[in-house]
Parts: sequence; structure tokens; C-alpha cells
Amino acid sequence: MSKQEIYAWTSLGFTVAIFGYYLISAFGLPTGIENYSEHITNLIWKVIGITVLIELILELSNSAKIGGVQQDERDILITSKGLRNAYYFLMVSIITLVVHILINDYFSQATGERLFLAKPYVIFHVLVFILFIANITKSATQIFYYQWGSYNA
Repeated sequence: MSKQEIYAWTSLGFTVAIFGYYLISAFGLPTGIENYSEHITNLIWKVIGITVLIELILELSNSAKIGGVQQDERDILITSKGLRNAYYFLMVSIITLVVHILINDYFSQATGERLFLAKPYVIFHVLVFILFIANITKSATQIFYYQWGSYNA
């Protein structure tokens, strides 16, 4: 496993852990697993700690010139594919959200009541979801191409 692939895995783990912590903090736990909240929170913090430690070790090894991270054309191509997919996801999501807000504005004038996603706090949560999912898309795309992908797509 190359160091760039390790970066992709740690980025995915860190993003999923932070996203999970955000979901628990913002919305709470589902009713069935409330008794395990301490275990879930501890697991999330362990994942965050491990990924930060791995990324710190990789950065220190890179800056100390001891087996630094060498990017070749394959790594640059895989990174660009991950960024491309994340960009496409961001654009489609934001355009969909803007269209939803415009349609909601029209319907709110017609009916006098706002739809669910038109409330400012809900739009904030949706934007945060979009950012997390875009980062997950980037990391997952990179992992896919490192593990199984062909590089011509």
C-alpha cells in the first residue's frame, strides 16, 4: 500500500468519524442505541486519534526526507479523479439545493407555508452534509482507483 493510498484511507476515516460525531451532536442517537452512546463516542474519538496520528507520522516522514511521499503520474491522475468526482457531486448538490429553495419560495408564496428544507438551520445542515459527502466521495474514489481501478476512465 503506497503512502498516497494510506493518506486516502486516513482521510476517509477521519471524515467519516467527524461526520458521525457531527450527526450525533446535531441530531442525537437513534432510540435503539442510546445505551451505547459512550461506546460510540469513544470509538469515534479513537478513530479520530488514530487517523490524526497516522497523518502526523506520514507528514513527519515526508518533511524529514526519510522515505518522503513520492507522487508519480499515477498518484496525480488518481488524485485528479477524486477531486473531479467530488467537484461533480458538489455542483449537482448545490444546484439541486438552489432549485429546491427557488421552488420552495414559489410554493411558500402560493400556500403560505415553508417546506422543510427552506428553514435556515436545515439548509445549514444540508450544506454541511454536502461538504462531508464530497470529501468522502474524493477519498472513496481515490481508494477505488488505488485498489481496483483502471486509470483510463
